[in-house]
Amino acid sequence: MWHRAVAPLGIALVAALLGLGSAAAGSPAAPPADDSGPWQRLGPLGPVPISALAISPAWPDDRLLLAARGDDLARSPDGGATWERLPAPAPHVTRLVLAAGSADTPVAFALADGGLSRSTDLGASWQAVLPAGGELSLSPDFARDGLAFLAADDALYQSADGGATWAPTDPASGQHVQQVVFSPDFARDHTLFLAAVTGGFPDFLQDHPDDQAPDDHEQSLGVLVSRDGGQSWTPASDGLAVGGIPYRHVRRLALSPTYAQDGTLFAVAWGPRDPGPLMGGQARYWSGAIFRSQDRAATWAPSLTFDSTPWRHHLFLSLSPRFAADGLALLVDDSSLVSPAQAGCEVHRTTDHGATWATALSQYSYTGCGPLAPLLAADPTPAALVDFETNGGGGWMRSTDGGESWEPFPLPDGAHADLSASQLVVTADGTLLVGARADGIWAFGPSAQATGGRLPCPAEPGPDAAPAFASDPTLQQQLGCALEPPHPAHIQEWHQLFGGQTPQRLYWTDADPGSWYTLDDGATTLVHWTELPFGWPAQPDRTVDGSVQPFEAGTLLLVPQPDGSRHLLALLPILGQYRELTA
Repeated sequence: MWHRAVAPLGIALVAALLGLGSAAAGSPAAPPADDSGPWQRLGPLGPVPISALAISPAWPDDRLLLAARGDDLARSPDGGATWERLPAPAPHVTRLVLAAGSADTPVAFALADGGLSRSTDLGASWQAVLPAGGELSLSPDFARDGLAFLAADDALYQSADGGATWAPTDPASGQHVQQVVFSPDFARDHTLFLAAVTGGFPDFLQDHPDDQAPDDHEQSLGVLVSRDGGQSWTPASDGLAVGGIPYRHVRRLALSPTYAQDGTLFAVAWGPRDPGPLMGGQARYWSGAIFRSQDRAATWAPSLTFDSTPWRHHLFLSLSPRFAADGLALLVDDSSLVSPAQAGCEVHRTTDHGATWATALSQYSYTGCGPLAPLLAADPTPAALVDFETNGGGGWMRSTDGGESWEPFPLPDGAHADLSASQLVVTADGTLLVGARADGIWAFGPSAQATGGRLPCPAEPGPDAAPAFASDPTLQQQLGCALEPPHPAHIQEWHQLFGGQTPQRLYWTDADPGSWYTLDDGATTLVHWTELPFGWPAQPDRTVDGSVQPFEAGTLLLVPQPDGSRHLLALLPILGQYRELTA
């Protein structure tokens, strides 16, 4: 039994072919083209974070890239050498997918706040096809069968025409479909699995009421299987129990990449959440288990169990692409309670198909970790990459021996990345592409070639700002492209001493009535508000006739001063900072 009194903040664990300067068998590694070493910058250069990233399914032969950044979409046909700016299908794109379609052109999907959109012209135009967002699952044989599922909060949707049209389907009446997983051998066996549950998977602080035990582990159906391409479904939860207690509250499913040979799949499930004592009060405890089936979900048995504890464990599993032969899998255990000091992460490893597990990597207190992406084959063993978030900043660790040993693996300077499935892609040849917080996409691996292209700017800095841009390259790097020419505006300013000590200013303009900016003159920090901050007056100390110019990563104000001078005020909400210069 595993039982720990530690917990996490947030991290991502991904796996790729990441040997020291290694390349896929028969593929020479691209030579470094700049001072970033094996990491290569693909662009689009600029200060706007990449929120989602997709590559051509034929990479590296076809080097098409799509990147969601801010309110636009960037597209490169040549691996980042040139870029063009396209309108985003909807605000806040969280995932992009490029899939081989029935025609020569890949089909693109975008998940955003407004739901699911689809493009058949490489992102030049989009059609909204579903008002719901969720987890998108595409058939391994999508180019031929066009089959896809989207598991949303309210329903499960199915498409059989390449995602052009969708219809709700109800394989588990009265239950929420948590995930749909295709068999890797779907073209032959027509098999899918899904996890059906009665309730969500709340964090410790959201799991209420404290004095009542939910029954999701008993009432959930658990695992369902379809052997006819999703036309019919049957329960497949026999054995999802520990000590006779059901554990059917299934959060995730993971199929062996060699499922056609070994028929193995795993289920990450929650058990009872009974009330227990904590810090002089009461809280819902957590229990969970990893279950394994070696007979295509006909029966299940516990592979690893976690004792009842107030700590909340989030478990992420990834299997080797040669699982039938090497039995290798990695499990991330991301646990948490109330305080960041109670945060921790462990990576467990099995080399006997899940019969036994050993701890391969652990960090405790102020440490977090997260999802595991599919391991890729390497010679001789799969390699893995993990990003630990700690109160000291954390960093990436790399294993080139299937998770047995680990070493630091730093990103290049400036490539700060929030790893997630949306911002990271591992190509078929083992190249890792990461969408960073600034300066676009970075690549590592055999098909990584430095390009570092830029997007064309829609406008130029105004004449009052041009000298500052010419003399201060950092200003352009921080603001990015001008989106429009400058235009006159009434700029309103208000001053206060915060806490009676720290000078603060509040700015707002009639050009952008939904934005207020608080400037802390003691630390040159900035807070962007979409509502008037509480306690601030609606009337300014003064109103001046200046100008406003929007940029990719902020706004530039030209503010006349009482002494007749004019100041350029660069408001940088992405950085949480401001710059003030003399025009």
